[in-house]
Amino acid sequence: LYMPEFVSSLPNIGIDGTLKNRGKKLSVAKHAYLKTGSIQNVSAIAGYIFDKNNDIKVFVFMANDPKANESSKIQDDLIEWAYLN
Repeated sequence: LYMPEFVSSLPNIGIDGTLKNRGKKLSVAKHAYLKTGSIQNVSAIAGYIFDKNNDIKVFVFMANDPKANESSKIQDDLIEWAYLN
């Protein structure tokens, strides 16, 4: 019922918000609505991916490690994989 409004409130990868400068060159650009979050030693991203068949996938990634802030490339790779598969 409220999903379209909720999803549209999330940053669109490669387009706006905290994801404006991420994923611009990926196939998933414009097809994933995700929210990032971080605290000391933790990095997370979660939301919805509308895959190449326009099916909705729920995506959650959390890293808890002193190097968690280095996980954005892995996050982007998994988001792209989820979009393509």
